[in-house]
Amino acid sequence: MIKLQKMEFIDKMNEIKSQIPVVKDFVNKGFDDDYANAILNEYQFELCNDVKGQNQSSFLSQLINNVKFNNFTFFGLSLSEFKEYEDYVLIGFRDVENLIILKETGEVALVDELFSDILYLISPNIETFIDIIPVLIKYDLMGYFGEKYTVEKKMKTYAELETLISDDKYLFFYKYSLGLSPAGSSMARYS
Repeated sequence: MIKLQKMEFIDKMNEIKSQIPVVKDFVNKGFDDDYANAILNEYQFELCNDVKGQNQSSFLSQLINNVKFNNFTFFGLSLSEFKEYEDYVLIGFRDVENLIILKETGEVALVDELFSDILYLISPNIETFIDIIPVLIKYDLMGYFGEKYTVEKKMKTYAELETLISDDKYLFFYKYSLGLSPAGSSMARYS
């Protein structure tokens, strides 16, 4: 079982890496190297060469011990060095909001800068959150490659997210962020 979890972890991280373009991809679309490098700087993370985890039971432990997020930003969310606290694990931020994993439920959430209110629940767990990153990278890259974010492309992205997250309480954030839902109140109703 542990070996299977290790392979799943590596597969998930490789899926993310497979969505990250290279400079040549930008050059082929008419952009220069400087533009490409500036964009690619947002997708930096390192996976340990010798992935540890033979004796680890949780995906989060594998992530903490084997991945270093240097400057990994997608869909306005930034992953940073994970820091563990009593009730949550801080995994990143969006503007002044903090991106956390709630220890009690395992859910991934955006909370206000004071950690007092849950603004959005964005994933039922860290594994699912990692699964949706490639979808969000593909969406980001449309804009970086000069494509327009049409309603059809937003709907296609949302449909992909729905296949990975079935609960509306997590999908609300993405629907709102994609501009497919009118501005609403925060997710405080879930706190």
